[in-house]
Amino acid sequence: MRLLIIADTHVPTRARDLPPQVWDEVDDADVVIHAGDWMDVALLEAVEDRSTRLVACWGNNDGPELRERLPEVARVTLEGVRLAVVHETGPSAGRDRRMVEAYPDTDVLVFGHSHIPWDTAAPGLCAGARGRRGGRGRTAPASAEPVGRAGQPPGRAGRRSADSATLGCMTTEATMRAVTQQSLGGPEVLVVVDHPRPEPRTNEILVRVKATSVNPTDWKHRENGGFLGQP
Repeated sequence: MRLLIIADTHVPTRARDLPPQVWDEVDDADVVIHAGDWMDVALLEAVEDRSTRLVACWGNNDGPELRERLPEVARVTLEGVRLAVVHETGPSAGRDRRMVEAYPDTDVLVFGHSHIPWDTAAPGLCAGARGRRGGRGRTAPASAEPVGRAGQPPGRAGRRSADSATLGCMTTEATMRAVTQQSLGGPEVLVVVDHPRPEPRTNEILVRVKATSVNPTDWKHRENGGFLGQP
């Protein structure tokens, strides 16, 4: 069974449409899972039309029309694996414990909202987040084949590439605090998140930066002042 897992697509507020790569995956997947923040009913209807099966919930940015058509928590059993799909799970600290308590009858929990990759395993539960990352108009899909169960080693739940991730039960990644910018604007659009800590590969080093700054080219471009044109 081939799954496509996406969240926080924010169409059309942050992108005009899903990237062609994602639409190709929608066409190929046996089941499409969306963990909320659609923003527009038109995208929901387009995904419904093109997907073989859709399992989805609403997000905190979705309005009344989307909430009428989608549940806050979507549940499905696929090949004996019980999945729950929800948008928000609260802060990262203590998330594993809270989710095990909140979803005792779930094998795999899919969530969004954080806008960062998150693959972890807790006793009896796999949890994973997918969503937009890397700036405007880019959506990171997750593709899994077949479905994995809690306790399986990495790799048995699917396959991983540079632009996709499995719905596997991975060990919790070390994280660091990072300042991200998901939209154009001034300091008010900066968001502090927990981000996976980079691990240097062979012939690479990891540099710790204690302080940095931006020059006029950077902040004028980020405020969409036309200094470098549209991103």
